[in-house]
Amino acid sequence: MTNITIQEQQLATWANRVQLNKNTATYDKVKDIFRGVCFNNSNNFEIYLQGSVANNTNIWADGDIDIILQFNETFYYNYNYNPSIYNNPSSYTQEALRNEIKSVLNRERISYKEKNKCIELHLRGEHWQNVDLVPCFQYKNHYDRGEKQYYEGIKIQSSKGEIINYPKIHKQNGEEKNSRTGNYKKMVRIFKNIKRQMIKENWIDESLAPSYFVECLIYNVPNDKFNESYFTSLLANCLNWLRDNDLKNLKCQNEIQPLFGDESTKWNLTDCHQFLKKVIEYVTG
Repeated sequence: MTNITIQEQQLATWANRVQLNKNTATYDKVKDIFRGVCFNNSNNFEIYLQGSVANNTNIWADGDIDIILQFNETFYYNYNYNPSIYNNPSSYTQEALRNEIKSVLNRERISYKEKNKCIELHLRGEHWQNVDLVPCFQYKNHYDRGEKQYYEGIKIQSSKGEIINYPKIHKQNGEEKNSRTGNYKKMVRIFKNIKRQMIKENWIDESLAPSYFVECLIYNVPNDKFNESYFTSLLANCLNWLRDNDLKNLKCQNEIQPLFGDESTKWNLTDCHQFLKKVIEYVTG
């Protein structure tokens, strides 16, 4: 590959961790709103961050923060062993969960907008970020017969169908890779900033490379490719590997789901190759 023409100092700036007090304050605010609230007469639910803020890969251009509200008393499962260890499921639905959340928001006089898979909260005041609150149920993907032998995920009922994801495993795997390499999350931020610049300069359309898929893509780059002292060398290593290898069987950062496919929840492989082609042109031009 031709030498990277973007200055080392610019890449170093893009690699920096972004810490916004607004994110912490907003997260605490949302937890306070729902503290002590009993959904379906149960306290068996969790509130936690997901997305770029949770995974420490956010950049200045990132806006809303993503917060999961995960109800655990009702759960879904994938259990391919017989007989099933589970009894009949609860009748408490995701629609009921959404309605209870909206009831709380109405009581607290918090403005919101319902979206495909989340409820967008508009907190008043300059001290808060907007929030994408994701109502979901726990999902247990069993890898063996035991009751506790499963990968924990979430199941979301969106207007376009069901979505299964594994935010806790995604976060854990990212932290472990960053600990092993020291540079993984920095490279994710660099790629996301490059994408942002290309969108601003009309090199690509925003829909070509969603940030979640970009993060998963960089996760698949082997650890030894991050063993460099300069960001120009790190960037070249990542792009060389991604350009020269067959990507079709890569998995998401959770290491459970395939990254590419025809479903709306997967990345189109052609779009990925187009994105990489444009990134290489942009950083070597």
